[in-house]
Amino acid sequence: MWLSKPVNPMFFTALFEQAIKNDWQQVKLHSSGIYKTKETINFIEGFNIAEIDNEASDYLMSHQITLWKKDFLLAQLYKKEHPWRNERKGTKRLKKLNPLILHADYFTENGAEENNKNRNPSERSEYYAVSFNSTLNHNAVRFIEVLRSGSQAQKDYATELLNHYDNNLTHNGKERPKKEDLFKKLKTYLSKKNS
Repeated sequence: MWLSKPVNPMFFTALFEQAIKNDWQQVKLHSSGIYKTKETINFIEGFNIAEIDNEASDYLMSHQITLWKKDFLLAQLYKKEHPWRNERKGTKRLKKLNPLILHADYFTENGAEENNKNRNPSERSEYYAVSFNSTLNHNAVRFIEVLRSGSQAQKDYATELLNHYDNNLTHNGKERPKKEDLFKKLKTYLSKKNS
């Protein structure tokens, strides 16, 4: 994720104070159509601190920008779950657990509209997900172009990133990680054999 707008420190100071005072376990900070929210009376800098409708929302466990209480986050991270499996299985676990998950439209993700009924929020920030499944995507190109007009080190980095983008590589030039482990291969094999 690469930021494309400034961040308001007053919003985060107030958010951190409330999260500590109220023992909040998870506050999602990005707008996305996967979340269905319920308005509350709580506002910070014009942003409604809404409640996520756990039943109607997708990806309660996501690796997008979220403020987590450390012990609650660690309880959601299971060994041997790669990030994609953790999002899927973690969401199922959270739906059963049904915790209070809060949401603020502070960051617009890839230009997404606000989810909540805000009151003229101040200084909404923005970011673009520049990779999908670990490899650079089309959103990275705009940032690569900016780097090309910078210092020599930035130009060199832009050339490197463009190579990674053109060759479907990760940020650091490695091949896309495999999502398919031995268990998944066996499951796929058995389902094909039985059909």
